[in-house]
Amino acid sequence: MRQVFVDTVHWIALISPDDGLHDAAKDAHEGLAPATRLLTTDFVLTEFLNAFASRGAFLRGRARDFVARILSDPNCDVVPASRSHFEKAVALYADRSDQDHSLTDCVSIVVMKRGQDDGRHS
Repeated sequence: MRQVFVDTVHWIALISPDDGLHDAAKDAHEGLAPATRLLTTDFVLTEFLNAFASRGAFLRGRARDFVARILSDPNCDVVPASRSHFEKAVALYADRSDQDHSLTDCVSIVVMKRGQDDGRHS
C-alpha cells in the first residue's frame, strides 16, 4: 500500500478556502487512490492547531474538529510525539543550520526517513 506524508501546509490549505493553495490541496487530496494511506505526526497536528489558535472561536473550533476527524480516520496514521523523535529532530535542526526547517519540519523528516513503524495514534 502506498503511503503519503501530509504536512501542516496541506492540512491548513485543505480547510481554508481563502488559502492560495486550497484548490491544489483539495485536488491532491481527492486524487489519492483508495489504496493510499496518509501519514502525519502529532507535531504536524500541533503546528496545524497553533495556526488557528488566534483566528477566532469559529476557526479554532473548525480546526479542532478537523483534527478529531484526522485522528479517527482509519486511512490516516498519526505518529505519536515521542522523546526519540524530538531528540533526533533537534539534532537535525542543529545540523541543518543552512536550512530554514522548523523543528516540526525536522520531526517530519525523521519520521519519513524511518518509515512509519511507531503504530497508529488514536
